[in-house]
Amino acid sequence: MPRVLLTAYGPYEEWPTNASWLAIEALTRELPTGVELVTRRYPVDFAEVKRRLESDLTPEIDFAIHLGQAPGSGVIQLEALGVNVARPRGVPADQAAPLVVGGPVAYRSQLPLEAWTQLLRSAGIPAILSFHAGEYLCNAALYLSQHIAATRGLRTASMFLHVPLDLSQVTSSEKNLPSLPAETTAAAVRLLLANQSTRFNFRHDSARILRMSEFAVIIVAAGKSTRFGDPNYKKPFAMLGGRAVWLHSAERFLHRPDVKQVIVVISAEDREEFTRKFGANIAILGIEVCEGGAERSDSVAAGLAKVNDKLAFVAIHDAARPCITDKSIDKLFEATKKTGAAILATPVSATLKKVASGKIESTLPRTGVWAATTPQAFRREVLGKAYAARVGKDATDDAQLVEQVGQAVAVVEDSPLNIKITTRDDLKLAEQILKVLPKAKPDGFSHPFAGDDLFR
Repeated sequence: MPRVLLTAYGPYEEWPTNASWLAIEALTRELPTGVELVTRRYPVDFAEVKRRLESDLTPEIDFAIHLGQAPGSGVIQLEALGVNVARPRGVPADQAAPLVVGGPVAYRSQLPLEAWTQLLRSAGIPAILSFHAGEYLCNAALYLSQHIAATRGLRTASMFLHVPLDLSQVTSSEKNLPSLPAETTAAAVRLLLANQSTRFNFRHDSARILRMSEFAVIIVAAGKSTRFGDPNYKKPFAMLGGRAVWLHSAERFLHRPDVKQVIVVISAEDREEFTRKFGANIAILGIEVCEGGAERSDSVAAGLAKVNDKLAFVAIHDAARPCITDKSIDKLFEATKKTGAAILATPVSATLKKVASGKIESTLPRTGVWAATTPQAFRREVLGKAYAARVGKDATDDAQLVEQVGQAVAVVEDSPLNIKITTRDDLKLAEQILKVLPKAKPDGFSHPFAGDDLFR
């Protein structure tokens, strides 16, 4: 049974009872089934909230829901982003301090908040997805809970809900403020808990609860792009429909609940420009970045070294394939979980010719010939073994290295729309393909500054 930490706040300013605590009280009057609740009421104090979270976020906590009062709001706000800023009430913005000195700029929730927002709406509960939790205690609870989990290696998933005032608070106030019954807020939390308890495959272990069948994804963007022919861009960083090619590729994985880590591998020579252009994306989306090597396999090895050893599977995807479909990823991941190694590929339909010096030497049979694409996915131990044995071996994709250590690799038919961008003309085709593919995320999700073109 998953264990859930549920936090709220105590009295604040003119409110002798906080709406967040009223919601928890309403929730506990009708306890949700299938979860074990640990409830806490925190004082409105930065240092104390940090101390309490450090104590309450233990390895036994699988899910943390933090609630905070939002006077003036009439809807429940699911907060997607916690930023490293602490500004107590009354402190000027230019005097704000970091919550964690030297900590990441921001943490983005890895939970499917967009889908959960729609889930609440479909149940008749007013809700919105928010990307700005402010700079006060509510933001602090979201940021710190994710930072504590990250630095301690905890598997705790966290989220924050800004909740409206309860009706009882409004009727006793002279201000004309919107409200929502605490019972409605409690119903929202109950619905999220029911969804969360079925989201993970919980398996009790003597040490703790383990979540299996989770993937790390390595996005390879460290090539030289010699055939692309653009003096300003390498192909992963070229603009495609208003955002960089690599972002389209990464976003296909970032919204998936079975993907827990996304690593982008870039060339060392691109590090400064990449950080300048995409620093906001990296922080908001929770992407990790590392530098690759001279060959593609060197770059994948660098990404593999950063994979969380608690994750069971690793997928490798070319940054220059932005048109991968969710359906193909679904099929690939299922095949990988069953077999330990699988790739996407398309059957070759063209007539194949072997050519030398501009002349045909022979026509090759195409029966049984498939063209490999990406992503390719493997059980982490299988891929690690293949890369440990790769010294002196030539390979043009990851599956070839895996084959060389005796592992059978399943083939999953891919969509022909999953093209690889090689030349600038391919961008035009990819732009048309993206118009007919379902979007992985709404426009503007990647970061608040999308659309500026800093590489030119």
